[in-house]
Amino acid sequence: LCLAVAACSDSSPGETDEYTAAMNAGRYDDALAILKAQREQNPHDASLIQLEGLTFWKLNQYDNAIERFEAAVRLLPGYPEPLEDIGYIEMGRKRWAQSETAISRSLAISRRNARALTALAVVKLGTNNAAGAKVLLDEALRVQPGYPPAIFDIAWLNYKWFKRTEDAKRGFEQYIALAGDATQAGTAREILADINGEPGSRTSDRRRMAADRQSADNAIRRGNTAYARRDYTEATACYKRATEFDDRYPAAFLNLGLARQAAGDTSGAISALVGAV
Repeated sequence: LCLAVAACSDSSPGETDEYTAAMNAGRYDDALAILKAQREQNPHDASLIQLEGLTFWKLNQYDNAIERFEAAVRLLPGYPEPLEDIGYIEMGRKRWAQSETAISRSLAISRRNARALTALAVVKLGTNNAAGAKVLLDEALRVQPGYPPAIFDIAWLNYKWFKRTEDAKRGFEQYIALAGDATQAGTAREILADINGEPGSRTSDRRRMAADRQSADNAIRRGNTAYARRDYTEATACYKRATEFDDRYPAAFLNLGLARQAAGDTSGAISALVGAV
């Protein structure tokens, strides 16, 4: 997948400077100890439990993280963010059904969440449901017009799935204008270059390679005509030209080798035939 989605939900209000400093320094075990001490004073603080989940997530202890997020939801059933976080964890593990369940539970609590709607769209696409993904992305933009990840993902769907090149182009241009140097901006620029056929882009390279192959085929046909009338010098020149047009075309090297052999140039024939392999 090449889609834009937020990495996790926003930080919990229970976050403290001491905890933040430990997390920023990569001292995740220390961060867990800080949270444990705080929870001894506030055992029913769902935001602290969510932070424990986020910390376990950082430690790649996914099952522990999910258990903590579920514990936060049990304490505060109207708290959607931990469920959203479970969805992101399961998405990362490509467990699409579990991810969809968690994000859907989050949206059942609070539907007006462009981030969660966009995440659920990515999950839909993980199961090849492009039409379902598009419906969710459209809803995300109704909830939050101009939401950059949704704009990027719709453009990507138009480019990769629906083959609506002009719609994709407009979407990527809009995303770049809104997102600046965001994570997916480089990808958007590469795809725009590809759509526009700019030098060095994949489309430009494909077009050049196709043109080179066509030129090589034309040269081979001229060589075949010369070879048929036993003009091996002319045939050799034509086949040599074909290898210059496309130096990865086995047929060009094979014909060059045969023409050189017919002309009595054994060493030259061997050299050309090696290029055909």
